Amino acid sequence: MKIPVLLLVLTVLGRFNSKAQSLTSSVINVSANSYTQGYYSIDWSIGEMAIIEPMNASNGNYIITNGFLQPDKPLENVVRNFSPEEIRILPNPTYNNIEINFLTVQQGALYISVYDANGKHMLLHRAISYGVGSIEKLNLSNFASGTYFIQIELKPALGSVKKTGTYKILKLS
Repeated sequence: MKIPVLLLVLTVLGRFNSKAQSLTSSVINVSANSYTQGYYSIDWSIGEMAIIEPMNASNGNYIITNGFLQPDKPLENVVRNFSPEEIRILPNPTYNNIEINFLTVQQGALYISVYDANGKHMLLHRAISYGVGSIEKLNLSNFASGTYFIQIELKPALGSVKKTGTYKILKLS
């Protein structure tokens, strides 16, 4: 008789006091906080060993981390635009050649595509960004006068985020 009553009491108490997995992450430590500004987020903790190991997909589209202090939002298919300080295209308008100054600190493969105003693909130029700035020159002397669009895509090396940007240039005769 004592066992069924004990099971009944434990069942009733278990309903009101039991807790399953939490949907939010939590770590017991002495002190911790987070700071976010723009695209950057910093988490810190004092009191536990925080080992975070990033892993990237082979195509560079996904960044997965494991360990303590995970960000609130997963970084899946992260694509950012180049900031105005990272890309300079000159001269614009141009007669023959343009120069694309890459001032990004990210490393990876650069793909520069030129399209005419109708969306026809005219040119593909490949380069490598070593994260120290570089200059790529394109010869547009064989192109007719008109409006062209340059699409620049940076497929990142490990630990970086994919970046892209589209820029309008005018070709004069």
